[in-house]
Amino acid sequence: MRRRFGRHRRALTASTRAKHVTGSGRRRRGRAWIVSMILLVALVGCATDPNGHTTGPTGGVGVVPPAPTEATSVGGIVGEDSTSTESAATDPVVADLRAAGMKGPTGMGLAHMIADGWSISLHGSPDEVTPALIRGDLDIAAIPANLAAVLAAKTDHQIQVFAVTTLGVLSVVERGDSIHAVADLAGRTVVTTGKGSTPQHVTEHLLDVAGLSGQVQVEYRSEASEVAAGLVAGLIDLAILPEPYVSTVLAKDPGLRVGVDLTEQWASLVPGSQIVSAVLAVRREFVQNRPEAVRQFATAYANSVEFTNANPEQAGAEIAAAGIVADPGVAADAIGRSHIVDLTGDAMRGALAGYLGVLYEAQPESVGGSMPPPEFYLSL
Repeated sequence: MRRRFGRHRRALTASTRAKHVTGSGRRRRGRAWIVSMILLVALVGCATDPNGHTTGPTGGVGVVPPAPTEATSVGGIVGEDSTSTESAATDPVVADLRAAGMKGPTGMGLAHMIADGWSISLHGSPDEVTPALIRGDLDIAAIPANLAAVLAAKTDHQIQVFAVTTLGVLSVVERGDSIHAVADLAGRTVVTTGKGSTPQHVTEHLLDVAGLSGQVQVEYRSEASEVAAGLVAGLIDLAILPEPYVSTVLAKDPGLRVGVDLTEQWASLVPGSQIVSAVLAVRREFVQNRPEAVRQFATAYANSVEFTNANPEQAGAEIAAAGIVADPGVAADAIGRSHIVDLTGDAMRGALAGYLGVLYEAQPESVGGSMPPPEFYLSL
């Protein structure tokens, strides 16, 4: 079993002042609109995650507006240290393997595989991936964790999971220096996205276990780009945002800082569980017919994660080249707070089952109506 974490930056945190817009505030609204347009262009490269955007009843897990928005198939870009391009492209065991990933943090761990020659299609929304996986047009896909559970339930458990690829990607961002733990949010107003989906469940569960139920006012916006624009424009002082929006706003405004990494806070407040944004899902039939192909993919992914976390600058360039996140600098900065991992075996099952259990208690439909059975968790 493998457990590889990126650079886990210590939780610092966030603060918020809700500013009323009157009179001169019109100029602020104009500025916010301009900033929003700039961020929309800069962030053309984000998808969905149980930590950022939403995807109907599955409650999104990726969070990076795509670049470009249509699906792309990439591969054959060889990194300087690559030694596996030829085997990935020509090895008959994996040459025809059909794999897909999400743009944004959900797909960042795949970037070095792509640079090493693996052909992996990239998509801006889970809705672009799930039909192909159900039909059998895809064999393996990196998708939101709770979506994998929903698909397993809908297909009579013909979808299995063999690795956790991304933990949480949410952070509290503030203008100031007053938030250093979830407890510091007491009495504050925080702006975020994801109402009715997994981001809301994550936020509410953390506040509950921290003893802050009813003590924090949470205001929801429809899009993370709107929250990011408000932060940069000075209209929002305290927010919960996913990567790569966090890295984008920090780069644009040095007055902003990360106060709390919600993944680290979750690990300390919810023992035996982790926030799990994304997993590697595989069709049961494919595993039964071609187990060696799945094992080779799993090994390549483990190597890709190790490289990404150890070499963020080069990995950032590879992530941008693949179109997973548009800006290589933002991608490099986002790696540590995106918690890109390779959890398999018992570590995968413990982290994922604990997280899905929290979602099930909040909204059973978000995991398919029932908790996944033991065979959902595949050990290779």
